[in-house]
Amino acid sequence: MPSPPYDHLVRYLRMFTNAAAGGALGATYLTVLVLQLNPQVPEISTSALHWLMVLLSAYGLHFTIGMYLLMLIREATASRPLQPAWLSVRVLAWMSAVLAAAAALVTWANLKGFRGVMEVGAFERARAGATAITICAAVLIVIAIARYSFGRRGGPATAGVLAVAVALSVLVPAALRGPGDEGWTLPPARVPVPAIAPLPLAGEPTPIVRILALDGASMGFIRERVAAGRLPTFGRLLDRGGLIDLATIKPTQPDPVWAAAATGKYPPKNGVRSAGVYRAHAGDADAVDLLPDYCFAYSLLYLRLVHEQTATQASLRARPFWQILGDYGIAAGVVRWPLTFPARAERGYVISDRFHLGASSPLRLNDPQAGAPTSAVDIARESFDASQLRAERDAASGAAAAPPAPGGA
Repeated sequence: MPSPPYDHLVRYLRMFTNAAAGGALGATYLTVLVLQLNPQVPEISTSALHWLMVLLSAYGLHFTIGMYLLMLIREATASRPLQPAWLSVRVLAWMSAVLAAAAALVTWANLKGFRGVMEVGAFERARAGATAITICAAVLIVIAIARYSFGRRGGPATAGVLAVAVALSVLVPAALRGPGDEGWTLPPARVPVPAIAPLPLAGEPTPIVRILALDGASMGFIRERVAAGRLPTFGRLLDRGGLIDLATIKPTQPDPVWAAAATGKYPPKNGVRSAGVYRAHAGDADAVDLLPDYCFAYSLLYLRLVHEQTATQASLRARPFWQILGDYGIAAGVVRWPLTFPARAERGYVISDRFHLGASSPLRLNDPQAGAPTSAVDIARESFDASQLRAERDAASGAAAAPPAPGGA
């Protein structure tokens, strides 16, 4: 007959196995959500398997630790010690109910935020999957309440119902999502067409339109500073010009937002749904381009569990307005608009959003691709150098004019 210390050790090990099962279930729910948001990834593939492994190592571990701590707290505060089986129906009932309910809430929240960046068919399938997991979560909650209400040990019938409900909460959303839209690919990049309008005649006045785009400067931000007298030019624009608040898309990253503004198309049409593509393994052929919200998914990048490849001008599958203007013989100058690297200009000039990286380095190795044509790069480089020198002079003059510190010699 085992000694009491051995009984305690086995009891704590059994609590851990139940917590580990719950952690694996939570990571599986997140894997299904990642696949729902990225229909281009085949469901049966090494890429999907690698994502499951990454999410198990990150979220599964944290879920396991959290649930184990909750059971230890319950053990310390309850009058009766917990005596779970290696896979306890009562323990797993409330764990799976909480996890399924949380997965349903996170899925609905992501679908609400990402509706504009998902293809219609993929969105409808994901919504059906969210409905299915919501129903399964309700069933699991009923099972958990029944177990605690009656207070009996779970029998084979209850264990079977629980196992079926948990399996359906994973398999039904995955089945509704489908094997993957392998036939769905980004629309092909459009080929420029010859100019269909002649250039203005010599001496003929040419209208000029200037667009100043500020990333992250909301109307509230600007109004506060106009009221404080810090932005007089913007104050005149607000007084004399038109004003309207615009909605945005998610994820609220510069690349997808400004790609939509430049092309006039939503991400499913212009091909840019986020700031890059992500792979759970560097050799994966299928990449994810949309990470879920409300679950700290971008921490996977900081932990280096996921490989990121940033988007470039080649990621666009729709033509921006400055290229369309070139079709009509209208020259456009673009400076540091997102997704303009490597720079390409049929008419006018382009200084890409990565120009400052090459201009700041001593060798300036990125300059050949950071702008087009070469003459525009030379002018931009001179302007950049002048601004840097001016900033250094201002900093030096400010330091010289500063009063000496109190108590100095």
